[in-house]
Amino acid sequence: MASFGKTLVVVVFLSSVAFLGFAMSAFFGGPNWTAEMRELEGKEPHQGFVFNKSETVPVKWSVKRVGSDQQISSSAVQGEVVAAAFKALTTQQTAELQALKEQENAFKERKDAYVESLPQDEAGLEAARKDLLALLEQTRARGSELAIQVAAKTEEAQKIEQRISERRDDVIRLRTQLDELRADAFRLEELRTELNDQLQQLVSLVDRAEERNQQLKGTAAVR
Repeated sequence: MASFGKTLVVVVFLSSVAFLGFAMSAFFGGPNWTAEMRELEGKEPHQGFVFNKSETVPVKWSVKRVGSDQQISSSAVQGEVVAAAFKALTTQQTAELQALKEQENAFKERKDAYVESLPQDEAGLEAARKDLLALLEQTRARGSELAIQVAAKTEEAQKIEQRISERRDDVIRLRTQLDELRADAFRLEELRTELNDQLQQLVSLVDRAEERNQQLKGTAAVR
């Protein structure tokens, strides 16, 4: 903002010099209004005016800013229109300088307030820094504790997994033995059934043999 203000000061100075040249030219050799118009029709900060010349008779001149429909001045005298443009430029630059001065004062007040509050801010920042360092140490200590706990839990989980694996092997082995016992029981049941059948056959044979023996005894007694 300070550099922009200096630029405006230089522009105002150049405009004043140009206006002084315009006045001296008018006093000594007569003004060159067309050259002055061309000077104000550029794109620099101290330029940006648009001059119009009517096609009617009598000729009428007018001036306005680029991008604006508001007419600054109109007159049948070309010099009056150019002078009005210079006056508008000077008024605008004076207002801009005044606004810059007000902004500068406001910035200065804010700067002074910041400078006054700087010791308090530094003290607050130092206290906050110490608190954050203490919190960081606590966090690191807590992190170390958690790391130890995680390692212990990991080891415990590995042991449990190992026991589960061992139990799984035991279950598989016991299941195999159970299947074998079931197969043996089935075979024993078949053998028992077969033996029962054989026993029934033997009982039947014994009964028939007993009957035959009784018959033979009876026949022997008759004889």
